[in-house]
Amino acid sequence: MKDHLVSLDFAVSQRNRFHVFLSGRLHKLSGSLQKDWRSQKYTFWGGIVLVLAILVTVCSFLNYPHPITTVDTASYFVSVRQLQATANPVHPWRLPVYPLFIVLMYAVAGQGNLMAVSIVQGALFVLTALEFYILTALILKRGWLAFLISLFVSTNLILLSYSKPIMTEGLSLWLLTTLVLCAVYFAKTLQVRMLWLLSICMLLLCFTRPEWLYFPILLYAYLFFLVIPRKDRRRLLPPILVSVVAIYALLGSYIAVNALHNGFIGLSSVENMNLLGKILQYNMQDEAPAQYQYINRILDTFVAVGNRSPYQILHAVPEIAHNYSYFAIAIIVHHPGEFLLKSIPYTFSSLTYYFPAPQNPVPGLFYHPLTWLLSIHRVLYAGNVLFLPCALVWILLFCWRRTRSASLVQNMGLVVFITLYELFITTLGGYFDYDYTRFHTVFTPLIILTIWSLLFMSLLSVPLVVPFLGQCISRKSLNIRRVVEKAPDTEKGRDFTTTSQTAAYACAPARVHLQGRAALHRWCERAASSQPLLPSQ
Repeated sequence: MKDHLVSLDFAVSQRNRFHVFLSGRLHKLSGSLQKDWRSQKYTFWGGIVLVLAILVTVCSFLNYPHPITTVDTASYFVSVRQLQATANPVHPWRLPVYPLFIVLMYAVAGQGNLMAVSIVQGALFVLTALEFYILTALILKRGWLAFLISLFVSTNLILLSYSKPIMTEGLSLWLLTTLVLCAVYFAKTLQVRMLWLLSICMLLLCFTRPEWLYFPILLYAYLFFLVIPRKDRRRLLPPILVSVVAIYALLGSYIAVNALHNGFIGLSSVENMNLLGKILQYNMQDEAPAQYQYINRILDTFVAVGNRSPYQILHAVPEIAHNYSYFAIAIIVHHPGEFLLKSIPYTFSSLTYYFPAPQNPVPGLFYHPLTWLLSIHRVLYAGNVLFLPCALVWILLFCWRRTRSASLVQNMGLVVFITLYELFITTLGGYFDYDYTRFHTVFTPLIILTIWSLLFMSLLSVPLVVPFLGQCISRKSLNIRRVVEKAPDTEKGRDFTTTSQTAAYACAPARVHLQGRAALHRWCERAASSQPLLPSQ
């Protein structure tokens, strides 16, 4: 009986402790929400972004409640069957992360349940919209501004339409957004655990799409030399080296297994196919060395009839399948300047070229509102032409000594760096115009952030531009001010100095210029803070 009472008292005390703990947590959460509501209202604006993303996603699925497949989907199914049959993730055609994702969905929702895969990718789109809002709020430090920019992502039917099909775009979009969020948070806090999370996202991206193979070393070099302060470099160098070595060790092991078992040295043979497609796109097949002239003649016969698809050509002429990659690489190595010059126009045109996604949208329950929403984002998609000018402005701000130390400029420099890498690598890899929209789906949110953050911050800083009108005469005005202040105490001097209107008029341009310089300094320091850009009147 005594033991029973002791155990009962212990249970009651444990329950009371739990209630105290829970009430304390709830009280702390309530206080945080009240404090947030009185300041930037991050939770309120984030909740609206989440609701809008869920609403658009649900309406899209209800309008067409079926899984969407493309021509490339079949190759992922081959890798999925290999995984289920042999548990071997190494495949010469497709990288393992997305097939593993499909296998996991099959294990949870049932074998062959593609609708479950599509629904989870829709949920990843919603999560991407929320993470994008958090990323924007973390950079700009303004809830309402992060909400306005996040509207271009959370309601973006183009992104959603390319995220739903059984392809890697939906998963890659979420992984890249998470990677950028981790990178920006790491730059803000310099926490080692964020560096490990960043490394995990980078590893998953590298095993999802082959174009990220070269990015880890570039990103960690950027963080180490341009973001991490000198006093913290020695502390963070070991985990950075461990991350880089681990990522490339796994990538190298995958390539080695691919070479041993499949006879292909590389992550994916799609890379070689893309090189051949670029040669055909640029009409450079006639510039091959002498040992590949026979491939040149075969390709010319297909180009003459308007067929530039490497897949169709290799299917029709399988005898060149072993040498076509060396053929393409030899042309690029011997004519790198021509290859890069012909890629420049596509760097610009690919930003605005639009090709509709499959089933986007079809007649259904919400056809008319979805069509209206799509027409809006079609217009906004044309605004991607502003990306390169806006990126140049952010780069100049990052290079300028007066603004380089601002957290806003540093974070946007990181975003621009990642976006430019993906833009250039997809331009050098894509060979059909209608593929660019799908390729750009992965980093379109970063393009949106680069453009609209600069435009909105420029609008907020318009009152700071006017003071610079006095810059051209500032030196002369400062000299006048010195004369006024040092005027002798004589009758003539008193006539000059005692007239306050004259002194104020003489010093106004210099004062305006000094106010402008101070305002610019305040903008650079407070642009990434929660304080207003301009003092209240």
